[in-house]
Amino acid sequence: MPPKRKIPPCGNPLYLKWLEEWMQEAKAINNNKSYYVYKKAHDSVEKYPIPFQHPAETVILNGIGPTLIQKLERKLKQYCEENRLPMPLRPDEETIRTLSQNIDQNQEFKSTEHESKKQKKATIPKTYVPQYRSGSYAIMLALYKSCEFESTPSMTKTELIREAQQYCDASFDMPSAHQKYYTAWSCMKTLLDKDYVYKNGYPVRFSLTESGLKIAKQMVQTAKSQGKVIFPNVDIDQLGARKYAERYCGT
Repeated sequence: MPPKRKIPPCGNPLYLKWLEEWMQEAKAINNNKSYYVYKKAHDSVEKYPIPFQHPAETVILNGIGPTLIQKLERKLKQYCEENRLPMPLRPDEETIRTLSQNIDQNQEFKSTEHESKKQKKATIPKTYVPQYRSGSYAIMLALYKSCEFESTPSMTKTELIREAQQYCDASFDMPSAHQKYYTAWSCMKTLLDKDYVYKNGYPVRFSLTESGLKIAKQMVQTAKSQGKVIFPNVDIDQLGARKYAERYCGT
């Protein structure tokens, strides 16, 4: 099994610390609304590995708007004054507007599961395996190939679509006649919800999680057992042995 992937460290620990303090203050006075506002912003900042020069740049993160930006800006100004540090310059409005327009539309949303009151026994959820040549299937194969064969652990959306299209029957760019608003790329939300794919950075890059890599390997082995050639001119078994030697034997 490959080493467990590490989540990149937070690039803005001060912002994270202040948001944590505001969360605790809201919790202490039972202000649930404010608590969850701060928590949503806290979780977004925690996952972002690149340092911001000014709080206004946090507009690209999910859960952070003008009000919270102003509060972070006041806190940073106070911090700079107390520590005799220069206050970073605020980006001009054009820069902020550009950042706002480039916010990734595929935000991470966790699906909420509702148990039926009539259900007498709890059911064990089945492991999700993408359907052959579906959008999810193609995305995972493209990421698997990039990680295992090309030693590139992450891809941008453009790179991923270009590589994944060959493994999918549906288009990643044009909606089908039956799905007016959805393309094969819409399946990315399912993979994020299932924790098979992890995204981070700006511009956003996508990579397989440990569980996603496990499922992708299973998909490849299943296809091979059925006589399907997914990666032409690639000996998967031989490559796997070489990758193992590189990782664990230092050869």
